[in-house]
Amino acid sequence: MNVAIQPCGDSVAQKHYSDTIANPVPKTKIVPFLTPSQLNQYDAACGEESAVWGVTPGKRGQNEAKWSHLVPGDVALLYHDKRIFSTGKIVLTMRNEALAASLWSRTEDGATWEYIYFLDELREIDIPVSKYNEALGYKPNYIVQGFNVHREPQSEIVLSLLGLGIEEAYQEPQETSAEALKTQLAALDQTDIPAAAKARNEQGILRAFLFGKKSTGACDLSGRDFPVSFLIAAHIKRRESCTDAERKCLDVVMRACRFGCDELFERGYICVDARGEIQPGPNYEKSTSDLKRVAGDLLGRHTPAFTTNTAPFFKWHSDHLPRSLKVK
Repeated sequence: MNVAIQPCGDSVAQKHYSDTIANPVPKTKIVPFLTPSQLNQYDAACGEESAVWGVTPGKRGQNEAKWSHLVPGDVALLYHDKRIFSTGKIVLTMRNEALAASLWSRTEDGATWEYIYFLDELREIDIPVSKYNEALGYKPNYIVQGFNVHREPQSEIVLSLLGLGIEEAYQEPQETSAEALKTQLAALDQTDIPAAAKARNEQGILRAFLFGKKSTGACDLSGRDFPVSFLIAAHIKRRESCTDAERKCLDVVMRACRFGCDELFERGYICVDARGEIQPGPNYEKSTSDLKRVAGDLLGRHTPAFTTNTAPFFKWHSDHLPRSLKVK
């Protein structure tokens, strides 16, 4: 998986962000500029409106070369004022000069942002560039100055920083009482192991808190009982948005199964209200009938993970739900 990162600092980029990402572009403004082949691709990947971004070829064609590596499923990051503030999944790429000129006009030298990618599953994040620099081995004062695409192994490092695409590795603690685990969490020097290890330093402690020595457990969203290997310690508040202290808090996680509940919660198809009941998220209606059926089975359930201590984390999740733009 590749990771594209794009500065969005100057007034031109900020206007483009407002015009075509913060305010997605209606399909009616895109279709007139597509070839028949591009229209088929658009219909397969996008909905009635789309978040769109693009890059110019670059003075020596460097942006074109980087953009050419992007494929659907890759991740895009937007950067401004020393922070990575937004991310989305790339669902379609295309070169289309006419569409770019229509959306964003042209630069003074006549170029336009014709190397285009369409985004879905947009969400706000807040990652200081200092963490990004540290993870990639850059100098602390490094500033993201141009469009770039990270490929493996660098992309794995960035995904680890974001808490995406990671198979969690951990060592199981010997002591599993809540008090002992709190002590172990507090004693961690840092919650991130060097990124190449693709592990989260606190994960084993959090799993021990949720599952202890049990061989089975119940999903906090569906209530279904599974072997613990099919359950994860799911962050209620996204891990990459947690402070280090929050990452060391036992209340930031819940039990979620790998049979859909974790993804439904993570991707904004369901959320938990102020009473602890599961409700439709903003993406519930923007899904297939089968997905609605699966998510619908959870609606109205009261999750045992909801307590006075976890309520602020559930509220954060509800306030920062990702939005999908694709409507079937």
